Amino acid sequence: MLKLNHLTGFGSGAAAAAGDVTSYAFDGTGDCLSIPNHADWDLTDDFTLELFVKHNDHAGDEYYIAGFEGNDDYWHFRHVHGSGLVYGWRVGGGTARTVTSGLEITDTDWHFAQVIKTGTDTEIWLDGVQGAGGSSVDEDHSLTCNVNIGTLRDAGDEPFDGYIDEIRISDTARGTSVPTSQFTSDANTKLLIHGGEAYTGALTGETTQSCVAFDGVNDYLAAGDHADWHLSSGDFTMECWLKLNDLTDGALITQYDNSAGNKSFIFQFHNTPGIRFTYSTDGSNTTLVNWSWSPTVSVWYHVAVVRNGTDLDAYINGVPLSTTHDISTSDLHDSGQDLRVGVYFTGGSTPNGDLNGSVAEVRLSDTARWTADFSSSLPTERYTSDANTLLLIHGDENGGGTAAFTDSGNTGHTVTPTGNAFLGNGGTFTDSGNTGHTVIEIGQAQKETAQEFKFADDGVGYFFDGTGDYLSIPDHADFFFSTADFTIDFWFYPQTIDESIIWQQGYDQIKYGDATPTLKINLGGASVTSGTLLRPNIWYHVMVTRNSTTINVYLNGVNDGSVADGTQVNNSTIVAIGANTAGNLPFEGYIDEFRISTVERESSGFTPPTAQYTSDANTVLLIHGGETKSGTTGSGATFTDSGNTGHTVTEVGNAIESTGNLYKF
Repeated sequence: MLKLNHLTGFGSGAAAAAGDVTSYAFDGTGDCLSIPNHADWDLTDDFTLELFVKHNDHAGDEYYIAGFEGNDDYWHFRHVHGSGLVYGWRVGGGTARTVTSGLEITDTDWHFAQVIKTGTDTEIWLDGVQGAGGSSVDEDHSLTCNVNIGTLRDAGDEPFDGYIDEIRISDTARGTSVPTSQFTSDANTKLLIHGGEAYTGALTGETTQSCVAFDGVNDYLAAGDHADWHLSSGDFTMECWLKLNDLTDGALITQYDNSAGNKSFIFQFHNTPGIRFTYSTDGSNTTLVNWSWSPTVSVWYHVAVVRNGTDLDAYINGVPLSTTHDISTSDLHDSGQDLRVGVYFTGGSTPNGDLNGSVAEVRLSDTARWTADFSSSLPTERYTSDANTLLLIHGDENGGGTAAFTDSGNTGHTVTPTGNAFLGNGGTFTDSGNTGHTVIEIGQAQKETAQEFKFADDGVGYFFDGTGDYLSIPDHADFFFSTADFTIDFWFYPQTIDESIIWQQGYDQIKYGDATPTLKINLGGASVTSGTLLRPNIWYHVMVTRNSTTINVYLNGVNDGSVADGTQVNNSTIVAIGANTAGNLPFEGYIDEFRISTVERESSGFTPPTAQYTSDANTVLLIHGGETKSGTTGSGATFTDSGNTGHTVTEVGNAIESTGNLYKF
């Protein structure tokens, strides 16, 4: 069924104090939010656990929030397929107790779920409705453990797949009415997570924090030997964001094996003195350069070592450390080894200096990026690759996880995770409650700011359910580009990786999915496949342009593929969006701000738009999604697009206007 999604909501960031436009997305693989142990998690006397949830599926048990010290001491709030919402606890190895509500969630809508204890009475509520039963057992929960959101334990037991918003723990019995705006912290608020809290590290300007996590036991990233690692006598910068789990030695960027002839360099955290750079000029002997630094565990730092001509310097959070090393006569050895992140080797096969912590924005450059104090301009957003970027690892390449990936640098190196090295999210922030707790993202837990939040501005877009529904626009001279420049751009949010068509006219098409979740563009005699593997359930901005004889595809403003072609583009047929004109290869997901232009809109990297497009003289098709309809929605309604010339758009199949909250703007 094709849906027009529209929600009248509450608040939108700075525009309204009532709320932000952010929730937390969990993919069901064991990602979670983790909040360190605190006396606030001892649920004594009256209390309330409450949150908004939106399920992607309903299989088995899915934990919303839990404090789990062990099998003898725990409390947890979860959804059990076939039984509904359940609250369970156990104190000191005593009787394992549960409250089973019978309130089951069987759809993918937002719901408000609560556990409320008043005196000896513990009850579960869903959307303002009280569940069956309850408990009259009055037991206090005093635990020594983290609180996790989205799973039972950090290991990922019974993980939740969906979205959670407005998470609150209170030491009082709250009311049971469904809120219509964000919670406000008060003296009884022990934890409150809106989802839009500012990060405290590593990148305060990013809405999704990506990193690589290491557990300190033989896990690392490896990129094969390459001329890019042969730094010789040239300038270089080695840098990353670093968060340590403990203060044992931990390697950062290395090309080193202390078997004969294989020594080049090690950039590492060293417990004493703090930062150490080890290098060899002949493959046998080594020089140790030390800088004093005393970090704190679980805190993000920007660390860098820079060679600038004859000087070797180290920086922490942009501040130069005290000693400059003279490296004027040193030609770094070509070791012929893999480049590694998180470890260096001894004796040819033995890992050493195993890093126990996380890194983000790992970058190696063949230039001196920093030559003076840059603490006032410390990076707040992810790096963009340039001609001097030899290696760049954001931490979310290939959608995260443990598979080999291509780095985001200028050359494109294959990087292989080994052991338990894991690409995921690792942002930290302080909750919005009364006491201020540090919250840590584990695995792929991430903020969702583009869609799937409870309180939002009005917004509309198109949803395609993958059964053959699509939008149809009659053939017109506006869409016959011949050999002229043009642009097709849009936002889209795939929900599967199945082969599907986003846009098609005649034999020209923009496709998604198939063997790999990438974009495939066929225009005229040209064919180009984007280089990035896309993840379901994320908004992406796509722009396809032609500049004279070159077709480019941009993903989120970054050029992700190009091909030379000067043949005629577009046939004289209708335009279809969401499938082909027979409803085949249907797309499942959301599309918003679909635009066709008779000009090349961008010729290099750019920042994707942050608001709806405005039509201009070059806009030949523009679909916001909220255009006024003619006819009855669900029965072949039509509307006029918002572009410069005004084209009739027809909803085909089960097109129907509906309420919802999945749209880009």
